[in-house]
This record gives sequence, C-alpha cells and structure tokens, in this order.
Amino acid sequence: MPRLRLRNTSVEPGGYLQWDEFDLNTYAAQSPTANVSKQSCDHIIGVWRGFTEKLGLEFRCASTHQIGSFRLNSVFYSWIPRLAESFSEHDLELLDQKRLRPILLTCKPASDNWMMALEEAGSVIIKRGGDAGSQISLIEYLDLLKEAEAETRMGVRLWIDMLVVVGRK
Repeated sequence: MPRLRLRNTSVEPGGYLQWDEFDLNTYAAQSPTANVSKQSCDHIIGVWRGFTEKLGLEFRCASTHQIGSFRLNSVFYSWIPRLAESFSEHDLELLDQKRLRPILLTCKPASDNWMMALEEAGSVIIKRGGDAGSQISLIEYLDLLKEAEAETRMGVRLWIDMLVVVGRK
C-alpha cells in the first residue's frame, strides 16, 4: 500500500495520523419511499463502476445484479476496508476506527456533489474513448444522468460511507 508508506514517513515517533477515506464499496442510492424509483441512480452507479473496472482500478466483484438488460457489478476497492490492518502493518498503533454514514442534513448536497462528479468525470472518460468509455455513448450517459438527477429531486439520495482510522507511530 504505497500511499500509506508515503504518509507514514512524515509522522514522527509519538505523532498521530488520521486517515479519512470514502469507502466506494458502499456507493449506493436510497429511495425515500418504495414509490420513488431509484433505477436511474442505480444504473449510473453501475456505469461508473464499469468505468473503474475498465480503467484497471483495484477491485473485486462481489455480486452481479441484472436490471433489465443492464448488468450491475458490486465492486469492492480492496484496500479501503483493510485500512486499519494497514496501519498495523506500517508500524502505526491503531487507536480508533469508525465508519460514518452521511447524516440526513447533508444527503441532498452530497448527492448533488456526487452527481456533478459523475457528470464531469464520466463525460471525460467517454470523450477520451478507449475501452473504459465504450460501454455507453455520451448522449446515452447524459440522458441517464438527467433521469438520475430527476430521481434525486424526488428525494433519492446517493451516499458513500466514510471510513476514519486514527493511529500513532
């Protein structure tokens, strides 16, 4: 885990390191009620996971779900859940670890931020072409994004848990 080694070099003996990381394993959409669809949000998250897979980001597939003709992989970024273990492996005493879910008050602005990130990054990946951008056209992606944004206006929330790990050297 090279990133941790680099950060560890700047921690002096007795010093503390707090690492906050969004756990992409938990990237999900939640509907406020059974009557409000989150299908487009689920679909856009699945497309994004497809991008990350094709870009070669570290992952392992835990399960596959079929939504119409679309295949949705549950992707796990394997180093994030192991962050606390990695502290010990790099001579840091593990003091605390917490998994934080977004609070209701922040869900709407957080969902808006995630939608903007999906629009910007997804558009760049598709425009660059190559294997990662080949699963969907730019027009289809932007249309899907509009549908997902409409769902968020109806109360669907996108969230990613944050993992917080604190250690001492």
